[in-house]
Amino acid sequence: MSAGKVTMVAHYGPKKQNLARFIRALQKKVKEGLGRKYSRVFKPYRVEQVHATLVGMEGGPGGINRNFNNALEQRKRMDFEGLLRFIQNTNIFPMRIQFGRIFPFRDYGFKTSNEHPADWTFRFREAQVIVIGWPAKRGSSLQDPLCQDLELFRRAVQSFGIRHKFHEKPGDYDNDFYMVLGTIDRARITKGAMSQYAERTADLEQKVRRELMVNPPLRIKVGMEDISVVKYEDSKLPVRGTTAYPIINLSASQIQSLFG
Repeated sequence: MSAGKVTMVAHYGPKKQNLARFIRALQKKVKEGLGRKYSRVFKPYRVEQVHATLVGMEGGPGGINRNFNNALEQRKRMDFEGLLRFIQNTNIFPMRIQFGRIFPFRDYGFKTSNEHPADWTFRFREAQVIVIGWPAKRGSSLQDPLCQDLELFRRAVQSFGIRHKFHEKPGDYDNDFYMVLGTIDRARITKGAMSQYAERTADLEQKVRRELMVNPPLRIKVGMEDISVVKYEDSKLPVRGTTAYPIINLSASQIQSLFG
């Protein structure tokens, strides 16, 4: 494996039944919604491969954080002892994540890629098919469900030399629990068929978003037992070529050893 390809993820590997069922149902909707002509271009991930990145930890020898270097040209050495201590003691975890039941007329206090989160619950994004959830307040009702705990976590870990990939500029914001369901092999779509494919995917996006909005939401927990540090060869994190280390069992020196 290439040195320094390390990231922190949630719900990588075997899933609880409710989350696995949710993923499979969406993958099935994509296959069926694309129809016989286009379903072959969708390459669903194995359920074990689907995950959300909490924060990227990619770095150079000695644990120099790549994202700090890329964004600010700062050589920040990651503090793994401080990171583990923070995760173990912060009240951000366990975090609740809500998928669905996001209403376009409601102000949730944040945006996703400068758009309302309702426009991002499900999406064909370039070569990816994605579903996004957001942190939910503990014990909250569906009338006032969401909070900004994931963004707060990603900001907080900067104190330990770890910068989120999508915090390139000081004002950047990312509260998304972003899960890739699979990829689209766009090379298999002819130039003449691209317009029809785009219409099909736009219709499917609207249909699935509407279903996610009107049906009961899925709420999952992200606790210590759901978080892993992974070392990978391919950033899609296929099961083959990816090694996951549950953070609950890791020491700072073990994380450091992943960087060579």
